[in-house]
This record gives sequence, structure tokens and C-alpha cells, in this order.
Amino acid sequence: MADFSQVKSSIHEERTHRIRILGTGAANPVIEVGQRVTITRTAAGVWRIDWLDHPGTFVGATYMGGALVSSDVKGQSLTRGVPVTSAAGVLSITFSWWSPTFVADELLATEYIDFTIVFAATKVP
Repeated sequence: MADFSQVKSSIHEERTHRIRILGTGAANPVIEVGQRVTITRTAAGVWRIDWLDHPGTFVGATYMGGALVSSDVKGQSLTRGVPVTSAAGVLSITFSWWSPTFVADELLATEYIDFTIVFAATKVP
């Protein structure tokens, strides 16, 4: 029987990327935490995160919204699109921020989102 007591993840060579963005309203959010990524506002409440170095195979993402007054983000939710790799090898994932009434919502200057995005290592040919 195999001993899995020292296994830290069921994902082979798991890579966790933590990103925090601070809202700016109708402009690109500010990246407060995150390395080798860019973020672009593509529409009201919609942002695309691009990785400058391909991080591997997308596994999943979790998030937590926050604000100077935490009730300002009460009931809001985040959805994601399908990860896309460009011909140049840039991985992008689009995220949408929704109000409690299911309308795309801008992230205000007093609001932020903390992302935890997990990838698995990919084999280099």
C-alpha cells in the first residue's frame, strides 16, 4: 500500500498563483499582489488576466472579495471564462464581477479581489 502521508497535493507539481487586484472603476484594476501577470479591463466588470510565463495546465480558481467596508461587496460574485492560450503562448483567463442583482459591476477603488489560481505542471516536449 502506498504511503501518501507526505503528499501535499493531488495535483502533480501544483503551482499556486495568488493575485490581489484593487478596483479603479472603469479602468484597469491595480495589481497589488501578483508576479508576471497583467490585467486588462475589457468591459464593465470584466477583466482578463494574462500570464507573461505560461504557468501550466489550469486546474481551478477561488476568490474572496473585500472592501474598505466589507458589506459593500455583500452578495457579489465572480465567474470565469475558459482559459485560452494565444499563438504566442500567453495564457489568459477572463473573470466577470457580478452585482447581487446579476448585473456586471465595476470594482470600485475601495474594493478588491483576492484570487488563488492553481495550475499543474506541463511536460515540456
